[in-house]
Order: sequence, then structure tokens, then C-alpha cells
Amino acid sequence: SNIKYIIKNKLDYNVILFYSVRYFKDAIYLDLLKNVKLILTITRENIPGYENKHIDIDMIKKYVDDIYKYDYYICGSQNFVLSMFKILKNNGIKNIYIEIFTGYK
Repeated sequence: SNIKYIIKNKLDYNVILFYSVRYFKDAIYLDLLKNVKLILTITRENIPGYENKHIDIDMIKKYVDDIYKYDYYICGSQNFVLSMFKILKNNGIKNIYIEIFTGYK
């Protein structure tokens, strides 16, 4: 993945990762992600210190100082990717890259 490459090669990128899971047990690679700004949102459990809702433009604005200066990489199910793409496009974001994971809903 792009993030893995950036971490491994110690590249000077300001990475903010919004990572959404249903349950904390579903969050994988957290040890690998300790060197990036990680916004973990857990949608079906309320665990202190983590967001507890779906990613939306308000959450992005809460953690990103200038939403227009970043590139956005969206990965996940088709529904998630298309929903996030629409949210970003409707808010004037231009640099959006997508990857749809197949095989799950």
C-alpha cells in the first residue's frame, strides 16, 4: 500500500488516515500505523478515545486543517468508496483516488 511504502522509506509526507471498522477487533495493522496520524472510528462500539460514527465531511474537517491541500485515497467496499467519493466531490475536493475491494459488502 502507499502508506506502507511511505512508512518503510521514511518519506516526508503528512499522512492522515481515517480508518473505519465496525468493532475494535476488526482493526488490523495498528502497530504498522503507529507512525501516521490515525483517526480510528469504530461504528458499532463506543470506546473512549476513538470516533464512534461513520466518516463524513465534518469528521474530516475536524482533523484536517485545510481539506483542499491534500490528496485523498479511498479504499473499501464499493458502497463505502462511492459514498466517500460523492462526499468529497460535493465539497470541492479534486484530488481523489479510489480502490474498490471486491468480495465483501
